[in-house]
Amino acid sequence: MYLLPFSSQIDTMPDERILLVTGIPAKQCTGEYLYSLFGAYGGIQQIRVGSSSITKGCAVIVYEQCEAANNAVGALNEYALSKDRVLRVSVYDEERDRKALERRKRKREVQAEYKKHIAEAAHAAEDTKPAE
Repeated sequence: MYLLPFSSQIDTMPDERILLVTGIPAKQCTGEYLYSLFGAYGGIQQIRVGSSSITKGCAVIVYEQCEAANNAVGALNEYALSKDRVLRVSVYDEERDRKALERRKRKREVQAEYKKHIAEAAHAAEDTKPAE
């Protein structure tokens, strides 16, 4: 059996103190709001709120202790903010979450291209209408 050096094992393990939160309404996506919601479960070291069009509605929260982070995940994952808005809270996994952001970015790019194509098609249809 071959084992990786101890330091390599640590580098590939997710830090369970770091949480990814998605599904936050843009108006509520502030550090103060997140601190009031997540601070009830333990000491928070850092909160990063997404600011780009791709990360809007997302935040990364770093707790001081793993136990606090686990309590927050248990209590707030699938937490209903309203009848149609649910928070998703999970331990941050850099590779998985980077891929998810890339998929989200690609989906928005495809939607933008689709809207552009529809607008161009509508404009072309207007140009080919016979004059009355």
